[in-house]
Amino acid sequence: MRTHPPNLPLRVLALLSVLANVAFNYGYMQLGIGSDIREISARYENLLTPAPYAFLIWAVIHAALILYAVIALLPGSSHIALH
Repeated sequence: MRTHPPNLPLRVLALLSVLANVAFNYGYMQLGIGSDIREISARYENLLTPAPYAFLIWAVIHAALILYAVIALLPGSSHIALH
């Protein structure tokens, strides 16, 4: 009989936290509360202002966080005590 690792609740909590973070960020942008990143960047135009496509890195970061949290729940990762 296979038992779950003792840290499974923490791994589930990590996944839920990541999903809540992504949902909050998406909801914040969709509701239009305050200024979004593009508006702020356009308002303060200077030589250090990144190109609009540079903000797509956040999609990659959020996808990587979700993938990391899901992989931590897989049975093959149960022997790893701390990621």
